[in-house]
Formats: sequence, structure tokens, C-alpha cells
Amino acid sequence: MESKKYIYILKLLPRYTRDANWTEETHSIVSTHFNYLKKLKEEGQLILAGRTDYSVEDPMTFGVAIFIAKDMEAAKELMNNDPAIKQGVMSGELHPFSHAL
Repeated sequence: MESKKYIYILKLLPRYTRDANWTEETHSIVSTHFNYLKKLKEEGQLILAGRTDYSVEDPMTFGVAIFIAKDMEAAKELMNNDPAIKQGVMSGELHPFSHAL
């Protein structure tokens, strides 16, 4: 079966859009999130990940992860296993994705 590309959009939950609400635990979760994506990149599954360059307090801020999965169910599982989503710091919105260039 051919793999397909997917993208998930990450947004901080409203509580974490204020710097004052970030705790040591929040920073640890986001660090684990980064390492999760880094591992996916090393394994060849992640194509690209990043975030807009606004402060966390700016409502325009969001992150993206573009990756390869065998189907939508596998893509959903990958997204839901992201520590930032799993631990309730960020929400994720999954979409099939294709790039033109």
C-alpha cells in the first residue's frame, strides 16, 4: 500500500496562550513533543515541522507537522500520540495533504 501525506495543525489550548500559565511541566511536555517530532524526522516519517514566528500570546500562532502515513487512521494515531496533544497543551487538526512544489 502506498503511503500518503498528511498535515496536522497544532494550536495551544487557550490556557497556554499566556506566558504566565506556563509551568515547568508545560515546558517539559513541549520538549517531549519536540523530541517526538525529531524522532519521526530521523525515521523518515516526518517531512517538515515548524511554527509561526509569533509569541505564544498572539492568537495567530500555530504549528504544523507534515508527515507520511499509510492511511488516515494511522495519521490520526500519529497525531494523537504527539505528547503536546496527548497531555493537553495543544490541540491538533488533521488533514490529508499534497504539495505542488
